[in-house]
Amino acid sequence: CLRAIYYRSKYKHGIRALKKSDTILSISRTTTNDLEKMLGITEHKIKRIYLAPSFRGQYAELVNEQPRKNFLFYIGGGDKRRQIQHLISAFNKLNGRGYGTDLVLAGYEFSLESKELRHDLRKAIETSSYRKQIKLLGTISDDEKFSLMKTCKAFIYPSLYEGFGMPV
Repeated sequence: CLRAIYYRSKYKHGIRALKKSDTILSISRTTTNDLEKMLGITEHKIKRIYLAPSFRGQYAELVNEQPRKNFLFYIGGGDKRRQIQHLISAFNKLNGRGYGTDLVLAGYEFSLESKELRHDLRKAIETSSYRKQIKLLGTISDDEKFSLMKTCKAFIYPSLYEGFGMPV
């Protein structure tokens, strides 16, 4: 599997440490399966501890907030499996058909000054006919995330693969 080869080459020191560990904490059954299949770690070394979203006290106040604008919202990384280039292409087609929506991208890589944003994504954003309607927020707080999720027209998550899918 190409994904296994990629992770083995990119994270070889971390993988070596995982294999030497007495116990590994995993956040899901899928992650446990990946550790077994991709790295050959036996299940008896792995303990699953499931995650849950954190809801802050301010969340109740955000529920009553009115939508600010017609926008699509994505939060996460910009690596290839997230398919952001396809999201931008779909966004362009949507607006080309007269829907007049904005695209809000949040996450560490999605700020104008970010050196982490992949070249192909930067180019897709900069060459979009609707560039002024693409908002790059960078890292946002939990309160901002809850507010954006509550007020967006749609939360978009075009990822090809997730170990646990917490945003969804």
